[in-house]
Amino acid sequence: MTHSVLKRVGAGMALMLALGGCRGRGQAEAVPMQATDEQPFNAQTASLAQSRAAATTMAAGYASGVVGGRVGGPGGGVNTPRAEPGRQTAPIVPVPTGRKLIRDAHAILEVPSVEQALAKLRAQIESAGGYVTAESRSRVARGVNRGDLTLRVPAAKLDTLVAGLASLGKVEQTWTTAGDITEEYFDLELRLNNQRQLQARLLELLNRAGNKLSDLLETERELARVRGEIEQLEGRQRFWDNRVSLATLMVMMHEPLPAVATAEGGPFAALKHSFSEAADNFVYAIAGVIAFTGGLIPIAAAILLGLWIIAKLWKLRKRSKARKAQNTTS
Repeated sequence: MTHSVLKRVGAGMALMLALGGCRGRGQAEAVPMQATDEQPFNAQTASLAQSRAAATTMAAGYASGVVGGRVGGPGGGVNTPRAEPGRQTAPIVPVPTGRKLIRDAHAILEVPSVEQALAKLRAQIESAGGYVTAESRSRVARGVNRGDLTLRVPAAKLDTLVAGLASLGKVEQTWTTAGDITEEYFDLELRLNNQRQLQARLLELLNRAGNKLSDLLETERELARVRGEIEQLEGRQRFWDNRVSLATLMVMMHEPLPAVATAEGGPFAALKHSFSEAADNFVYAIAGVIAFTGGLIPIAAAILLGLWIIAKLWKLRKRSKARKAQNTTS
């Protein structure tokens, strides 16, 4: 009943507005006889035409029951979706201009003294803003001291520090690697931005008045899940930022190899060790010959047995031929 009343009221308003438009048009048609310029007349008629079109549209809206984004007229009804001009859109993540590189460098040095070289290298790294993550020392063959260092240094100073290793001793080998994670990092920023937008939206829904208890519980569960994802993504981002800003430098250094090892008993101990190694090598050589010939013995035995059988058969054949010859002559 309310809907039919609204339709009648809307139709009446449409009729009144249409009659008003016609009356205004008639007045407008009388004006040109008094107007001295054509432009004001055109503007007035255009304004009247726009007013009549707007009135017709509003009347049709009342008649159909949809006005102002609500179904059923201005007094009640159900809200329909409308554009929100004041609502903020998601901020656009800028495309990265620089590359995100994870750099690693390795170096092998020969130094006069491992202890002094380690002390100098630590001082250089600390002055450059780096730090030591791992350090080890050992003694390898022939009593040679060896030291290994794993360092984290600013990526911008990596090339300078690698070039400065020549001041510690003889650089035997260096090599560097770089892993490009620009695309992965940009994708991570996009995912993190989307999750933060979703978190803000969930907080708005959570603080909205009139929420049911079930809706609140569901929103809180979803909010906890989104916050967990944000924490994971932020942790991954911090890890990548650390790897990009600080490069890894691994240095292995050793002392020169001595002509004669003097670590255990001097030159005589070295000679004794050499004779011991020579005896061991002789034994290993004899063992190798025996192992090699041991594999040939079965083959040689089979060949000798075949030759012996062939020789026996040959002799038997010669004897049989000799007997036949004697029998024919007699």
